Amino acid sequence: MSQSATLYRVSYEKFKELKDSDIIDLTNINAISKDSLTFLGSFMGIEFILAKGQDQKTASLISEIFYPNEELSNSDIEYLPLEDQNEIDDQEVRIPYLDSSTISRLNEFLVNFSETDVHSGYDSKELNDNGIYPGIWHNDNADNLVFNKRQILNDITKLKNLFYLANKEKDYILVFVG
Repeated sequence: MSQSATLYRVSYEKFKELKDSDIIDLTNINAISKDSLTFLGSFMGIEFILAKGQDQKTASLISEIFYPNEELSNSDIEYLPLEDQNEIDDQEVRIPYLDSSTISRLNEFLVNFSETDVHSGYDSKELNDNGIYPGIWHNDNADNLVFNKRQILNDITKLKNLFYLANKEKDYILVFVG
């Protein structure tokens, strides 16, 4: 089983419904999202290449694509006594998300990240040497193979499109990594 990351684009209205709900029901996540994008095993490589050569502020912003600082939660456990927090924590639903302001800043970065940047940033040996999952990056760009420059380029193109649409429509993005 490989690591994957799925980003769901949802309208502000649907996001607000989730936020205001006492129970966060994720069984209908596809029904409430406008679209979604799943990265099978490549998201850590995407993040590495996007952040390569960037200043700390930009690299920190890039890390929010897959590890947002904000999250929805079905309870405010930080206000409960510690023993109650531990009990609830197992049942709690936490959904990391990107708000429209963060999406706008990321979109601004992604719009300027070019195909040439991908070509110059992709180095299979560097990815493998740095332990970037899955650790089997290579330089064979055949259509039937993954974990190569072609896959990274395709995935970044899809990511850029998702952020462009989310920014244009002032949507939110829910992020699931596992």
